[in-house]
Amino acid sequence: MTPDDLIKRHDQQQHAAAQAAMARKLPENPNISDFADFSREAMAGVIKRFGTIVNETESWIDSLPLPLQLMTQPKLTVDLTLETLKSPAPFGLSLSSLCKLARKGFIYLNLRDYDSDLQNDLAGHLACQSRLEQLFTQVPNGVYFGSAIRKSIFDAANLALLRMWMAGSPNSRT
Repeated sequence: MTPDDLIKRHDQQQHAAAQAAMARKLPENPNISDFADFSREAMAGVIKRFGTIVNETESWIDSLPLPLQLMTQPKLTVDLTLETLKSPAPFGLSLSSLCKLARKGFIYLNLRDYDSDLQNDLAGHLACQSRLEQLFTQVPNGVYFGSAIRKSIFDAANLALLRMWMAGSPNSRT
């Protein structure tokens, strides 16, 4: 896996999220609740690939053991940090067990540090190349990039704010 391969995967997810965002029209003068709905719908698109509905999937809580959380909440989105990825036993499990949980639909993995590692030419991710390849091979639809999902939400919010500012600005018509 090269940096280009990882960037391509990210960009594909970002494109899919942007397409979904364009399908959702924000009102002319959106409120915070409109952006909250928009964000939920964007994440719903991710979760739909997970094979469930939004209200069935919760976010993993960092301070609690993953197996314990799975006993009380059977579907979780889980942040996979670079440190977790480097760990011989991420979340106290083997990587094979983690992949099996994702394949079975119990967890959905978020490559959380992608955007910050991009500044380092993805050096952290490339150091975990074999582990990433195992994840993408064994769980092709179980891994997503949080940054790819967030970008479409921020882009829509920025566009709406720009429109609101231009509509209210006396200089916007010159």
